Parts: sequence; structure tokens; C-alpha cells
Amino acid sequence: MTIGVGILIATVGAILRFAVTADADGVDIQMIGTILIITGLAIAFIALVFTMSRRRTVTTAAAGYRRGVVASTPVVQSTPVVAAPVVQQPVVAQPVVQNPAPAQGIVVNDPGGSAQT
Repeated sequence: MTIGVGILIATVGAILRFAVTADADGVDIQMIGTILIITGLAIAFIALVFTMSRRRTVTTAAAGYRRGVVASTPVVQSTPVVAAPVVQQPVVAQPVVQNPAPAQGIVVNDPGGSAQT
């Protein structure tokens, strides 16, 4: 976060230094912009140095201790799990009708050209 703040300060300084052309009595806006650029870059550099030094630091934990792991005896299931037998349902045979007779009142188209009612 401090690297971002340093870059933000340097950006505001660059805007004041190079983009603002207004003059104020007794205040040099371009000089303030230059000071902000230097300050922002210094803050970003110092934050970067501290961040890099923190990443190189090696910490060791006590022997036998691991973060996030609870030391306990392993869980052993006392009774084995036996799969339940598969029960098959009897298949009910459905009668299959090869050529059903047409119902009364329904017209069936015949390839021979005669219609039955």
C-alpha cells in the first residue's frame, strides 16, 4: 500500500510540474510539483526496500508444529462398512401387440388407397 501512495504522490507532483501552467502569487507550483515527485519516488523506493527485506526473512516454527494442522491420533473406523446387497425387482412382462386393431371411428390410411372406418 505504501508503494501505491508513493506513486500517487509522484503522479500528483508530475501533474503540478508539467501540466499546470497557472501562476500563484508567492507560490511556485512547478517547484511544489518537483518536490512531490522526489518525495513520492523516495517513499515508493523505501517501501520497496522494506517489502523485499521482509520477503527474504526466514522464520522457522518449533519442531513438530505445523500451522493449521491439529495433532491428534488418526481416525480409524472400528467396524468395516459392508455394502448392502442389491435387491432386484422382478421384471413384469408386458404383452406386445404386433398389429393392433383400429378403434371405431378412427380413420386409418391404407397404402392400397381404401380407408377403413
